[in-house]
Amino acid sequence: MYATNDNPQAVESRNRITDTLLLLMKHSPYKDISITQICQEAQIVRQTYYRNFDTKDDIIKYALDKMVQQYYDDYYQADDVHAQLNNFFSYMLKNREFFISASKNNLFFMIDEAISKNITKFIDFYQLTQNEEPGFERYVTSFIASTICCLLSMWVDDGFIETPAMMSKLAQKFLAGLKN
Repeated sequence: MYATNDNPQAVESRNRITDTLLLLMKHSPYKDISITQICQEAQIVRQTYYRNFDTKDDIIKYALDKMVQQYYDDYYQADDVHAQLNNFFSYMLKNREFFISASKNNLFFMIDEAISKNITKFIDFYQLTQNEEPGFERYVTSFIASTICCLLSMWVDDGFIETPAMMSKLAQKFLAGLKN
């Protein structure tokens, strides 16, 4: 768990810790990075670290939650699933270094969790299906989140060869099967 207070000093500390971990991940495997190393590089004391984060994984979760919020603030386009998908992949491309590090360090499961937790904020599954059966929503939501995450993971592993528009088109093709 990470602290959620909006105190400017706490936010600045969380951001410094997060930036430090992400920088360290460019040169060292995630599993080899210690809390001590993060604190030294971020120039903070351990007490500040533990006031903001319980574990190293919480730093990644914080980074993902920030990304989700930024996507929602800057890229979200209501009532148009096709634009939402294109904007999603465009935004992911802007954060390519994060996703490359996450993939290299086998952390994509955290990205999958973040997408699954937030997918209903970004994609209206009723636009993709005309089925309103009780209990159907959570299965469709999980299917959509898994499809998007799988495409994102493959795109990262392939070095972002395809354009965001192409990834959006692929996602739309896969998700179009939900209407049948």
